[in-house]
Amino acid sequence: MVEFRAIQKFLVLILLVIFAFSVVAALAAGQSPFISVFWSFMNIIGADFPPNNGLIDPTNPLLLIASTLDIQGRLIITIVLTTVFYQLLGGINLREKFVQGKIARLSRHVVIVPMEGIALEVAKQLKGAGKEFIVIEPNLRATRKLLDEGMLAINADATQQQTLERAGIKRASHLTLLGEDDMMNTLIAIEAKKLNPSIRIIARIKRQEDVGRMTRAGISSLILPEVAVGNEIAMFMAKVPSKIFKG
Repeated sequence: MVEFRAIQKFLVLILLVIFAFSVVAALAAGQSPFISVFWSFMNIIGADFPPNNGLIDPTNPLLLIASTLDIQGRLIITIVLTTVFYQLLGGINLREKFVQGKIARLSRHVVIVPMEGIALEVAKQLKGAGKEFIVIEPNLRATRKLLDEGMLAINADATQQQTLERAGIKRASHLTLLGEDDMMNTLIAIEAKKLNPSIRIIARIKRQEDVGRMTRAGISSLILPEVAVGNEIAMFMAKVPSKIFKG
């Protein structure tokens, strides 16, 4: 909702005064109250009335004064509507500014890139543990959904330093890279380490041959989902009584 500023309120007051004088001038020129009000209103908003100028004598000095006032009122309306329009444009980014304000107060938080697949479970666990986190998500629709669900998220490219700075990477304790592209995860890790050499980076890895490169990029922990799931299944089966598996 747009809140009128002092100058806008002043302009609206002037507009009402102009309208009142225009109506009075039309009445003094011999027009009926209804025609005077309607004529002044239509002229002020730019819809000249009546279409047939013969209905009102354009040479009447009082009507000329009213018409002149209406032109001034039309200008004021244009100014007010223009300023309101720009206020509305500025309001579109209010939620983003609100999110940035909350991010600015974060410290020792976790940065997650991006929010897909396994990241959903990570976010759930962090939320349950009361650990603050922010998501960098390249997909705009996904970002809006995260914001609607009450999570901190920004829609941007995590390979850019300015994006990482917006996410408060210099104050973060951990960076979790869960994208499926090993090269992309490596690039993000390199940029993050430039900004915060002490940050701990956990990354998903898709190919075993990328281990060396990703480790050199400063990633302290690498997770191969297939191996992790296999280990979980093996541990589960080891705990299950053997009689369950007997034919």
